[in-house]
Amino acid sequence: MILLYMSLETENNNICISICSYRDKDIYNTIHSLFDNAYNSKNIFIYIYIQELIPYSEKHYFFINKKYRKNIFIETTYYKNAKGPLYARQYIIKMIKKHKKKFKYYFQIDSHMRFIKNWDDILIKNYENLYPEKKIISYYPPGDFSKHEIPVLIEKSKIHNDRIDKYKTRFINSNIIKNYFSSKYIAAGFFFTEIKFIFDGSYPMINIPYLFQGEEMLLTYFFHLKNNFIIFSPFQNIAIHKYNRNKEFKIWNDLPNWKLLNNSAIEKLNKILRS
Repeated sequence: MILLYMSLETENNNICISICSYRDKDIYNTIHSLFDNAYNSKNIFIYIYIQELIPYSEKHYFFINKKYRKNIFIETTYYKNAKGPLYARQYIIKMIKKHKKKFKYYFQIDSHMRFIKNWDDILIKNYENLYPEKKIISYYPPGDFSKHEIPVLIEKSKIHNDRIDKYKTRFINSNIIKNYFSSKYIAAGFFFTEIKFIFDGSYPMINIPYLFQGEEMLLTYFFHLKNNFIIFSPFQNIAIHKYNRNKEFKIWNDLPNWKLLNNSAIEKLNKILRS
């Protein structure tokens, strides 16, 4: 499948972006990177669920450039009410639902990322030049822009005493690859598709609070195995992800009973996967 360039000038290229943030001050840098580097920032709309020490939605707008605020929708909660990324992303989907007709695309990312120039133009061209109707672009972005390798999500390894899988990547040594690479797995922190597929029953809206590792298995199970979506890596690196965040707040450190809650979530996940 060779890349065929197309025009971005279509009737509706609005992108709805989902970001869940857990006590992460880097969220504001991520927001500005999205808008500042967009080909058309007017088409970018961000929905954010912030889990924070002081849950006050209005204060967060003060850290965001005024020209972008009208395209940003924020809801907050006290961090001890947090129930993991799956719950947070499901909450954002509920936020989006009443506006869903305004958007063509859905883009799910993490709160500590940076984007290349014209990332939206490039990503849409990637997506629209793929042949299947039911498709997703998803991968683990590299940790910095200096790398000349594109991570292709194709491998898995067992974790949590062999109860669930975690996905790894193989790297293609090239700045831009000429062919698309398909994968069997979805990365929850970089997930791009059409908004219609988020509301047609393909996205798992199952209540599994406190699920962290295992979220990607659930997404893969619903989209790829149950609904026959084909998953692709982008043909070039679109973003970087800050992986080394050792000094940042983590939900598993803040909640004293996290291990018990997470183990219960994993058991529920495994029942679904075995059904």
